[in-house]
Amino acid sequence: MKIPVGGDSYLEPDEGARDSRFHVGIVSIERIPNTRVGCRVTLTCGHVVMTFGDLQAAQGRVLCTVCRDKAAG
Repeated sequence: MKIPVGGDSYLEPDEGARDSRFHVGIVSIERIPNTRVGCRVTLTCGHVVMTFGDLQAAQGRVLCTVCRDKAAG
């Protein structure tokens, strides 16, 4: 479920298994200033996404909503 946060941005929980074709590896992590758990994450697909939460729980893979949304058309 997408939660709109303004403009073209939204939050989306990633609660399922991390084995879909849109779950990709993390290349680098940059903390977002003034947040406790926010990060900008560069992915193996080349996209940069924002994540909020425990990245250790992600086990090195996150959902690339950019790739998923492009595939959906």
